[in-house]
Amino acid sequence: MHQDGDTVVVRRHATGAPAGLLFGVDGEGRLTDILTIDFHKLADGVIAQSYHVEDWAGALRQPSGK
Repeated sequence: MHQDGDTVVVRRHATGAPAGLLFGVDGEGRLTDILTIDFHKLADGVIAQSYHVEDWAGALRQPSGK
């Protein structure tokens, strides 16, 4: 997490194993990593605007058994 003035950026990494089809891809039994990033604009100490990006294309391209 990084804050600069009224902007906060959060980068996250999550790992999981789908129980079945995920966006039409059979991910059952394989570990998948996904990276996300959030950009938040603060106003009066609260989040006023957010942008969220997930790298699903990268997650779905991972080889089986990762």
